[in-house]
Amino acid sequence: MDVVKLYLDTCCYGRPGDDHSDFDTLMESDAILNIVQLAGKNYIIFGSFALDEELAACPYEKQRLNALALYNRAVSARAEHIEHVFNQYIPIAMAAGIRGMDTLHLCYAIAAEVDYLLTTDEKFLKRAAKLTLPIKVINPINLPIGGTL
Repeated sequence: MDVVKLYLDTCCYGRPGDDHSDFDTLMESDAILNIVQLAGKNYIIFGSFALDEELAACPYEKQRLNALALYNRAVSARAEHIEHVFNQYIPIAMAAGIRGMDTLHLCYAIAAEVDYLLTTDEKFLKRAAKLTLPIKVINPINLPIGGTL
């Protein structure tokens, strides 16, 4: 089995600390924790400057520390800022209604040539689904075993 390259956005790193009374939140949290547990074996997980900054900016100390601990445990590679990728995909993402840090996460994931960008953000998922991208943007619970859709 080939190693699958992943980029998890900030929502994923925070999800295990969310209220699990909602079944979908619980399922997403479990999926994320399982993915991180398999990092290094089945998955290479990429970090980025955008993730570093967004996670560090969380105003709630407990959530920030837990999310950063999960991020540091998961990440084994770094996505780099590749100017031509950002120049090409920022306007495309913004035209689809993808804004702010989600735009940067998308560009970093494309620059790293990951197979999947994982997010629990429904708006991001719906807007990215309208685009033709070199990567797939999916919810972590939809990551296929073996990494192929």
